[in-house]
Amino acid sequence: AALSDYLHHGFVLQPRTMIRGVRMLEAGTCERFTPNRPTKTVRYWHMPPAEPRAESFAESAERLRHELNESIRLHALADAPVGAFLSGGVDSTCIVAMMREHVADLHTYSLQFPEEAGADEADAAAETARTFDCRHTVIPVTGTETARLLPQFAADLDQPSIDGLNTWVASRGVCGSGGTENRPRPCLLADGGAREPGGRECLEPFTHDALRRRDGACEVGVE
Repeated sequence: AALSDYLHHGFVLQPRTMIRGVRMLEAGTCERFTPNRPTKTVRYWHMPPAEPRAESFAESAERLRHELNESIRLHALADAPVGAFLSGGVDSTCIVAMMREHVADLHTYSLQFPEEAGADEADAAAETARTFDCRHTVIPVTGTETARLLPQFAADLDQPSIDGLNTWVASRGVCGSGGTENRPRPCLLADGGAREPGGRECLEPFTHDALRRRDGACEVGVE
C-alpha cells in the first residue's frame, strides 16, 4: 500500500511507511509511553470543519493571501538568515514574493540540469530573483553527480517523496554556498502547489488524471 501511495501521489500517506511494521504518527497526535502500561495515542489537534462562506472570488483570494502571508511571516522568524528554494514555478515564486516583505536580505537557490534542455526553470527562477532583488545561487546538477550521491541520499532519507532528491541536493548546495556567517540555515520551499494550477508542463505526467490513466502500469508489482 505504501508503494502504491508513492507511485500515485508522490509521497506515502499517514500512517503507512515503506518499512513493514513501522508506522507514522498521524498529524495532530502524539504517543504517550508509561512503564508497564499500554501505549496511548493522544490527539491534541483536529482539522477545523469547513465553514462555507458567501463571498466573492476577490474576497476569497484576499483571505487566502492574508493566511499565506501570515504563515510565511511566522516561518521567516528565526535567529539565523532564512532563505528560499526558488524553482521558477508558480508556488515558489509566490512564496519568494511574500518573503521579500519580511526578509531584508533574501537568499534564493535553484537547481539547474545542464545536460537536459528544458528540464528545469533556472532562467525563470533567475529572472524572479532579479525582480525581487534576491541573492540568487544556481546549483548545477549532472547525471554523474546524482549517481554518485544516490547512496548518501538513500541513507539520509526517511519517507520518500517525489521531490525528495531535489530538496536534498538543493540543501547540500545551500550548505556549500560560502561562508557560514550570512548563509541561510532554514529555507522555505513550495512542494506540489504548481501541480494544481498546472504551473509546470514537466509535472504533467504526475497529475492525478494522468496517473489514473496509467493505473495499470502503476499497479505492476504493487499487489
